[in-house]
Amino acid sequence: MNTATQRAIEVALHFGVTEATVWQWSKLRGFPINAKRKVGQRVYWDLDQIKTWHAGRRSSQRRSLRDKLSTYEQMIA
Repeated sequence: MNTATQRAIEVALHFGVTEATVWQWSKLRGFPINAKRKVGQRVYWDLDQIKTWHAGRRSSQRRSLRDKLSTYEQMIA
């Protein structure tokens, strides 16, 4: 796996957005079912897929997600 691909999926479950929150999103229609990736023994959420999917949600939901995802990005940078 190249560095760019690995970087795109380095959104660890224990930072920012919890697994439970993403699980709630996953119940909503259209959530990318392949947004979960396994790298070795760790499971990550694919940041780009979640951002793309969530762009279609209501503005308040988008704002909330954007804040959480920016926290993720800062922690894994």
